[in-house]
Order: sequence, then structure tokens, then C-alpha cells
Amino acid sequence: MKFTIDAKTILTAVTNVSKACAKKDAARTILTGVEICCTENAVTLTALDGFQMAQTTLAAEDTEPGSAIVHPARLIPILRMAGKGYLQVELDTDQLCVWGDDFSAAIQVMPGQYIAHAQLWPSENRRETSILVNPEYLIQMARAVGANGTVRIRAPLDPTSPIELSSANEEGPQSGRALVLPIKPIRENPQRRANVI
Repeated sequence: MKFTIDAKTILTAVTNVSKACAKKDAARTILTGVEICCTENAVTLTALDGFQMAQTTLAAEDTEPGSAIVHPARLIPILRMAGKGYLQVELDTDQLCVWGDDFSAAIQVMPGQYIAHAQLWPSENRRETSILVNPEYLIQMARAVGANGTVRIRAPLDPTSPIELSSANEEGPQSGRALVLPIKPIRENPQRRANVI
């Protein structure tokens, strides 16, 4: 895995996404980390704790495919030290190496395989339905996806499927931010099928 990206952009993305990491999980320590997945001209950061998932896809340059899992508490201080400008990030066996102007650092990657989160993400062709939203929770999640204006909420018809909260972005899907919300069906009235955040 290898890519070049703006230091401030990836620092903001890791900080936002890491809010969905598990704080402590002795059985699944992998959930305390952030998955960095590099594809052609894009880097996707994913974090989840079993109840919620945050994911951000950023435009990147000089990419080579691959993925790594890192602990955000170790990565964020390195990105802060890097300051401004562009960073080159490369996976070297079991270390994630970061280079910038007059700056270099390496951190240990977390061993293991990340959760198959693609199964949690709602597909684009699902029909939408109404939802009941706790406004305070909605505001917190809008901040987590970095939304400065319009927030789009997509809820599939199936009340047991996750809800997607995303920020409007004119730069296209590679720069979009989205968060999958934990949901539970309403049980008081079985005839009413909606998602509750």
C-alpha cells in the first residue's frame, strides 16, 4: 500500500472516523483501530465498534493498492507533527511509514483482518423509508461526517438495515463522507415499520 495525500485532509479524516472506533474491546481488539484501504486514486478510512460505522473516502495520488489497520491514538499525533503539505504514506511489512518535508515517522500496524464492513453498508438501489431521529444524536453524527451544510439521510425499507448519513459534496464520491448509524425497529406498534436512531 502506498499513497500521497494532503496532511491536513487525512488528519481531519482520521480524527472524524476514529470517533466510531471501539474504546475497549478485549475480545475484538481490531475494532479499536482504523482501517486504511488504498485503491486507484482513493484512500478509504473505516472504523466501527459493532454498533456504528464511520467511513470517509479521500482523493489521493501515486497510489498502490493495499490496506492496513492502525490505532488512531498512535497515528493522529504523527499526522499533527507532520504539519502542512503533502505526505507520502507507505506500508512496509508491519509498519506504516509517513514522510513529509523534513519529517518521517513509522508506527506499528495492528495484526489481523478487519470486519467485513461492506456487508453493513446500504446498497445504492434500496428504496427509502421514513425514520424517527433523536436531534441531539443527529447533530453529533453530522459533525462526525464533517457536514457544514446539507445532510442527506438514506434509510432502506428494511427496518433492520443500517441508515446512511452523508454530507453534500460537490467534489464527487471520492471526497464524500458518510456514517452508517445504529438502528433498532419500533416494537410498540408492529404495523408501523420505521428506523429509530
